Amino acid sequence: MRRAAMVALLGLLLAPGAPSAAPLVDALIGVVVGKTVAASDGALARARGVSGFAPSTAPISRDEFDRYTDARLLLDEAGRIGISAEPAEIDRAWAAVVARAGGDGALDRWLDAQAIDRAWARRLVEQDLVRGRFFEARFAAFVFPDHA
Repeated sequence: MRRAAMVALLGLLLAPGAPSAAPLVDALIGVVVGKTVAASDGALARARGVSGFAPSTAPISRDEFDRYTDARLLLDEAGRIGISAEPAEIDRAWAAVVARAGGDGALDRWLDAQAIDRAWARRLVEQDLVRGRFFEARFAAFVFPDHA
């Protein structure tokens, strides 16, 4: 249902004769495991330095969106096998994001300017923790031989 609504919204925004002064709200990039992925999803991950991205204000590239999509698939698999993050761990990671942004006020101003809900951004930080735990759980048994 949400996908159909997003497609309809994009159709209205991009239709011939649509007011040219109307700002583009967001762009639908794709659907990953039944959930829509919007341009703002990847941009937020990149800007805040989560989901494997280094913090940056530069535009997000196609390769980075592919990485973001891969991270979404990984989160789906993590949920299937019961990997989650502890509340105290989420609090510490969120505090680090706030500090990187320059404090609560600076982060709130940035989120407001981007029309991003604080709870949604915090959930992205939680997902970054789950992504890390998934890698630890799934790849801990791999041994990489030293060819030296």
